Amino acid sequence: MAGHTILIVDDDPNISGLIGDRLELEGYRVLKAGTAREGLEMVRIGRPTAILLDMMLPDGDGIEVLRTLRDGGNDVDVLMLTAHGTVERAVEAIKLGAYDFILKPSSFEELSLRLRHALERQSLSRKNAILTEALSGDPIDPVAESPAMAGVLALARRVAETDATVLILGESGAGKGVVARYLHQQSQRKAGPFVKVDCTILSEELLASDLFGHERGSFTGAHARKVGRLEMADGGTVFLDEIGELPLALQPKLLRVIEEGAFERVGGTEVLRTNARIIAATNKPLTEMVKNGTFRKDLYYRINVMAVDIPPLRERPEDIVPLAWRVLNGRRIAARREITTISKEGINALQAYSWPGNVRELQNVVERAMILEKGNEISLESLPPEIQPLIDTEAAEKECGSGVPSGMEGSVRDFKRRLVLDAIKSSGGNKADAARRLGISRTYLFRLMEQLGVGGGTEGQGRE
Repeated sequence: MAGHTILIVDDDPNISGLIGDRLELEGYRVLKAGTAREGLEMVRIGRPTAILLDMMLPDGDGIEVLRTLRDGGNDVDVLMLTAHGTVERAVEAIKLGAYDFILKPSSFEELSLRLRHALERQSLSRKNAILTEALSGDPIDPVAESPAMAGVLALARRVAETDATVLILGESGAGKGVVARYLHQQSQRKAGPFVKVDCTILSEELLASDLFGHERGSFTGAHARKVGRLEMADGGTVFLDEIGELPLALQPKLLRVIEEGAFERVGGTEVLRTNARIIAATNKPLTEMVKNGTFRKDLYYRINVMAVDIPPLRERPEDIVPLAWRVLNGRRIAARREITTISKEGINALQAYSWPGNVRELQNVVERAMILEKGNEISLESLPPEIQPLIDTEAAEKECGSGVPSGMEGSVRDFKRRLVLDAIKSSGGNKADAARRLGISRTYLFRLMEQLGVGGGTEGQGRE
């Protein structure tokens, strides 16, 4: 059980010496105190993982020590050491929050087993909190039907074989968190926790507390000691989402964590250590931020050991429909809807849209459509207006032929021409994007441009 610090509070040096020696052989770090006062002081400076606390001490009893700890907001696990005549008092200690009590004399094997159970419970409780948060977050397996995304995952698997710090780049909503979690799951740390820290939602003070933890009384509202996410992630991975938002004052502290694995809690002096891998992500231009002094150059170089660039959704159209299906299947039960499919027109519209908000926008659109849809499939009408195609010329010509009322040919031609030109302009000259905006194929767009006398109407010309 390496890494755990055990405090023994007992006035009998023979007992504390014997127990301490055996615990050290098992890999624990051991602290000792002979009085209640010494024990409380050792808790303050030694930060033990668990305490073996004798019921009877020269200057008080274990119950009062336990009560003092709990009143001070310290939730460290306490195992009471008690003689036969004080079992009732031990039960009282359990009611006050002691983890267990051990009768003296007992075998060391029994004591070691009880202590191990306490530490395992701590670990499970911490992992459960992390898992609960993780299950409400991003899915583990990214969709990678497109060659671009398949390449990203191949790179992530190679990077996962090392412990190198990783910087994930990409637009907001592109799936940086999904790739970070995938990288963790592919690494040797996959059995450890994956802990996400959102650098955008908290003030500097609260972000420092969330990341490093804090001591009781370190700031207004800090009524109890708090374990930070760096401690929670020991043996696993810390994902620093939107690291470009990390305040300058916290950047040297994070740099120290990366270089030394060391930090202090807010308001504390004890140097703590963590064996957590750092994965960071940003949609900010960090190189520009380094130039203008809003991001430290040394930190940038330390987090950018390996960069993984996530392409926006508009550059991987093969992923759009599989992502939509994943949202539909994943949210169907929660939405209490019997929607089982997406109409052909709906799929065409999803594929044609440019998705400026990326995967996050796609998720929102599908969830919204599931709420609005009255039937058992997502139809074109349940999608937002901006996603419905601007012009469905192919469908219209199939349905109505080329028949246009006499005298209206010029007006219809001008209207089509204006729509095409607007789409090309909005797409910055990118014909594939313009076709998606119009809800038509790229081949048909070139044919339409040629018919309407719009420049660049031969396929293969212009920006693709």
